[in-house]
Amino acid sequence: MRSPPVTVLSPPAVPRADGADQDPGAATPRAVPGRRWLLAPALVVLAALAARLVVVLLQPVVLLNDSADYQRLAVSLATGHGWGPSHFAAGGGPTALRPPLYPLFLATIYKLVGVHLLAARLAGATLGALAVLLLMAAVEPVWGRTAALLSGVLAAVLPPLVLASTSLMSEALAVPLELAAFAALLRSRHHPPLRVPALAAAGVLFGLLVLTRPSLAVLGLPVALLAAGPGPGLRRLARPALLLALALVVVTPWELRDRVVTGHWIPLTTQGGYVLAGTYNASSATDPRNPAAWRPATLDPAVARLLAQHPRAGEPATNALLESSALRYLAGHPAYPFEVAYENSRRLLDLAPLSFTRSATTSEYGVPAAWGDAEAAGGLLLLALALAGLATPRGRRGVPLAWWAAPVLLWAATVVLQAVPRFRAVIDPFLLPLAAVALLEGARRLRRGAAGP
Repeated sequence: MRSPPVTVLSPPAVPRADGADQDPGAATPRAVPGRRWLLAPALVVLAALAARLVVVLLQPVVLLNDSADYQRLAVSLATGHGWGPSHFAAGGGPTALRPPLYPLFLATIYKLVGVHLLAARLAGATLGALAVLLLMAAVEPVWGRTAALLSGVLAAVLPPLVLASTSLMSEALAVPLELAAFAALLRSRHHPPLRVPALAAAGVLFGLLVLTRPSLAVLGLPVALLAAGPGPGLRRLARPALLLALALVVVTPWELRDRVVTGHWIPLTTQGGYVLAGTYNASSATDPRNPAAWRPATLDPAVARLLAQHPRAGEPATNALLESSALRYLAGHPAYPFEVAYENSRRLLDLAPLSFTRSATTSEYGVPAAWGDAEAAGGLLLLALALAGLATPRGRRGVPLAWWAAPVLLWAATVVLQAVPRFRAVIDPFLLPLAAVALLEGARRLRRGAAGP
């Protein structure tokens, strides 16, 4: 946003009945920010970029598992070989295992500068800094400028978010996309002229988000709630309908591509059965060290035998076989999903043994296991602060239902399938404002205590 020629200072904080300081702009139409306000967020973004650049330049990564596959696809696309054959199905054929946007993002970089891992990581670091800016933009209309700024500071240095944006993982792209959609809708609530452009932008951004991580389609409900906003009944229904229609337009070309090259209608990717069968099998259920943890489905003997009976199956057929195997196991063990949800919640929230977090951090990000200690410490600190912030009136008052729904839906969609700390990268931004509120409330109480009765 362009600054006006005359600097506009932030209005003074207004005491609330509960004793907390409320930024007047958090509940009223936003005043035009002046240069002094714009300078602080800019410095936070620069600090976030600097922190990520230090990690990129000083900490090499080893491409493993997902990151290695993203790199393979990106190189194939950048060198004119398309998506290549399936490396998942025994029968080969076209692949639709990975959602397309992140490989296309990497391929664009490689097409411009050559295949250089450093360039891809620098782009991810830039996206991470952009995510910090978008987080502040989303938080400020709800909790006020001070909480937005402190949320940005926390996001700038939080190890889980730093790792997510400096490794070759799709979270580097997914986090700024989800925050951009929420920021557009939240910031337009008090600005009627911005509502239609914000609605259109959020629809496109949500479609791109689904093409990056299909599991994030659960955010369709929160963004639809934000899009509905106030107003007459029909208009409230029309706005989210328009948003979701625009998102559908964005994802349709990929759906048509899958239909043309595979001959099947595929819900974005062919990895649904692969994920389900990796958790819902006897080997995962009886693993004494990591119970109910996901593993490559072929490591379970029963699943391996099933696939061996269909050596010519392509990805759609293989996906169907894996889905049927998982559903049969689920039918025979109806209580197992509750165990999966419990164990995966511990893993997602860094409440599992530290050995798991360290191993998962290495296998997911390709960095030394010591980064798992930083990841766990940062995740646990954020969780504790968020709970403390939620306990304060300021943490709850005036917050849209959509903001609360987002992390709950993301948690629910994750823990019933597969969970490692990396998957929390798309949840953490919704907890950061609560952590900021907890710190602000703690500082306020310290000032009161120091001032005396």
